[in-house]
Amino acid sequence: MSVIMDRDGSVLTMHMGTTMGGQEAPEWNAQMEREVDENVETVIMDCSDLTYISSSGLRIILKIQKKMDLADGELILRNVSPEVMEILSSVGFAEFLTIE
Repeated sequence: MSVIMDRDGSVLTMHMGTTMGGQEAPEWNAQMEREVDENVETVIMDCSDLTYISSSGLRIILKIQKKMDLADGELILRNVSPEVMEILSSVGFAEFLTIE
């Protein structure tokens, strides 16, 4: 499994795997669709192990961000590696995502 999700009240924490490519994206998207509902106010993506993200993974991050914006919620990316940060910066995501 590419991502493990833990829910504590209105906070959903996603523990990411090492890669978020085209093969992992459909599973990740399906899990996200099930878990990110109207009761979730904050989504935390723990990227400690994530070393690569493809355009498929970026689309899902964007989808989560839009969903949280509509719900007046928050998406937070934590423990982002330099490699992933470079990708996020190069596509402009670092401009609007909350990265800790």
